[in-house]
Amino acid sequence: MLTLRYAMRSLGRTPTFAIIAILALGLGLGLSTTMFAVLDAVPNPYVAYREPDQLFSINWWFGRRSAMSPAELYRYLRDETHSFAAVVPRGWDRVTLERGADLQEVGATRVSRATSRRWV
Repeated sequence: MLTLRYAMRSLGRTPTFAIIAILALGLGLGLSTTMFAVLDAVPNPYVAYREPDQLFSINWWFGRRSAMSPAELYRYLRDETHSFAAVVPRGWDRVTLERGADLQEVGATRVSRATSRRWV
């Protein structure tokens, strides 16, 4: 408590320094909070669905002896099952990302704009 009183008296003797110190602390805290919010949004983007915790992805590997084709499975899930509010087809693809002189091939999901908007 004695140290706090001494600090307040010292700041009271030099009000210009006190104002600059308080503004610098406020600006630093505000900037660090803003940077954290921006950098946190990059790996954790906002999901534009009403209930993202209820989204499911069903992966079905089709071999030579599969009873259904991917299109038949999609139609079956869409028309015959009542467990899902909606069934949206999607396709896998490989895309090449360019960063400077480096090229990297990564997996990507292809969803049409009209399909993705219907269920948002």
